[in-house]
Amino acid sequence: MSLETIYYISQIIAVLAVIASMIFVGIQIRQNTEQAKRNEEATKAAAAEAAHRSFLDFYNNQASKMAHTIVKGEAGLEALSAEDRYVYYSNAISALANIQEAHKMWLEGSLSEDRWHFWDNFASIVTVPRLIKNVWQDRRFMFSDVFQDYFDRKLDARDSLSISSADWAADPSSTNEPNSKASSDEGQAT
Repeated sequence: MSLETIYYISQIIAVLAVIASMIFVGIQIRQNTEQAKRNEEATKAAAAEAAHRSFLDFYNNQASKMAHTIVKGEAGLEALSAEDRYVYYSNAISALANIQEAHKMWLEGSLSEDRWHFWDNFASIVTVPRLIKNVWQDRRFMFSDVFQDYFDRKLDARDSLSISSADWAADPSSTNEPNSKASSDEGQAT
């Protein structure tokens, strides 16, 4: 075997080694990209779950004070003391901010349909107390345009709800589902 033949064989082996290493690097990049996507999805799901749990904890801690304020506020904003107005506005804005975040996550595809079902129906329930219109008119500028459109539709649909402020947290066996599939389907195409 001549030196020239050995040289050509070594060149072929080197090219094959480069091709093999490029294939290996390509496979590694693909696997890393897929793993990064899975990690991102898991992080988003964990964040959605944490936000959901955090809001439920907050809501449960505020429920008795809010019930008092909501029922009292049905007589009108003037029936509430300054403290009650502060409590109502603070809690309403917090609820709206959480609904907006859930709406955003749902539109992005990072909130599961069952979680969105909860938030979409909760948004309908939030519209029931008549004072929510005061809060919304005074503070709607704080929310995104997309969410403003969504919540405006919820407020427009509230007259068709078969529940009132006095019973909006009533017996779940009454199955007065305040929302239709149509409102849940809107927005997904946005």
